[in-house]
Amino acid sequence: MSQTILIVDDLEINRVVARTIFEEKYNILEAASGEECIELAKKHPHDIDLILLNLVIPGISGMDILQLRKEGKIFPNTPVIVLTASEDVPTQIHAFNLGAIDYITIPFIREITVYRVANALYFSEQLMELERQKDRFRLKSEKDLMTGLFNKVTTEERIENALAVRTGGALFLFDIDNFKDINDTFGHSYGDKVICEVAHFIKCQFRSRDCIGRIGGDEFVAYMDDIHDRDTIRHKADAISANLKDSTSNQISSNINISWGIAWKPEHIGADYAHLFKTADTALYEKKRNGKNGYLILDVPAPDDISPAACPPVSL
Repeated sequence: MSQTILIVDDLEINRVVARTIFEEKYNILEAASGEECIELAKKHPHDIDLILLNLVIPGISGMDILQLRKEGKIFPNTPVIVLTASEDVPTQIHAFNLGAIDYITIPFIREITVYRVANALYFSEQLMELERQKDRFRLKSEKDLMTGLFNKVTTEERIENALAVRTGGALFLFDIDNFKDINDTFGHSYGDKVICEVAHFIKCQFRSRDCIGRIGGDEFVAYMDDIHDRDTIRHKADAISANLKDSTSNQISSNINISWGIAWKPEHIGADYAHLFKTADTALYEKKRNGKNGYLILDVPAPDDISPAACPPVSL
């Protein structure tokens, strides 16, 4: 796919010469003023790969365009080569300070113009690829490699951030029942398969905006950041239970059961992840101690020295 160059110059002869040099290899857009340049920025916010910008144009000047770009208002990531008929050093320095990456003198020297444009586009593409690689590495570092869910560190960070800005939220802590027995009986490969099945099931129970992570071998967390009452939480938990029992659609092996504990802000003590997790973990422990395969919400807040017996459970 051809790259696109925007030529911004009020003199038609300059635009014609530049177009003649580049039109065989690149797509060409033209603007005769700063105002036209801004309109093209609105029309093609992501389609322009390089700007050839004359600093001396009527109305909104080339320097004004560079200032707007520096402020991130137009073309924030598009490289700009300044076109100038002057060798004035302070002007060139000012343009570089505003983000220009190079300059080309007018009248054009064809060979120099071609090389400078080609180099600018090449280095811009290399920089964009580095940014894409950085994004890929960042995303990879946030994920659990086996399940594709967020890993423990990222899960905790994202939930902490949500707790800091939201007045209500529900934390679901899931654990596969008798997982050690599954591994011992069927082997670790089968155990890995079960973990992936359960991860997929849990992910399907929540919205794309919810934070879902694997925080341990067979432990998973899901956090919904806009849950404000017990009835809504219970309705969600009941729906998960119903889907878990529907073996025709949940894609989980028939011998697999899951238990989970639920805590929520603001009812349960503490505004940070550690307190909320402790409460959900206590609910999960109590559920496993009394039958497994279902959920439990503690009736009262859980203090730091909480014991399961101190909290009357609400269970399914």
